[in-house]
Amino acid sequence: MEPTFELTSLTPGLSKMGSAVPESEQKTESATAQLASSFSKTLSDKLSQVESTQRDAQQKMRLFAAGKIENVHDVTIAMQKANMAMRTATLVREKMIGIFDQLKRMQ
Repeated sequence: MEPTFELTSLTPGLSKMGSAVPESEQKTESATAQLASSFSKTLSDKLSQVESTQRDAQQKMRLFAAGKIENVHDVTIAMQKANMAMRTATLVREKMIGIFDQLKRMQ
């Protein structure tokens, strides 16, 4: 086992000196990073759900075409769910693009 050393253990005085960035800004940057991470995770999860809904609808359509599903209502419902999920994702995408454009104009 190799020994590990941390930079702070080698230079104990540096941790007491503080940072060039004020503490209030560090907290804001940390909160912003956490919020961005949370938003990214939520967006990724929702896009995965849209993809799952699409795959489910495609699978039911294949089974229906093969004659393994007799209830056309299940297939229709799965197709409508997939359609609504995709339209919602598209609307969210358009809103985000609009927000980014507004932010660009503000700078």
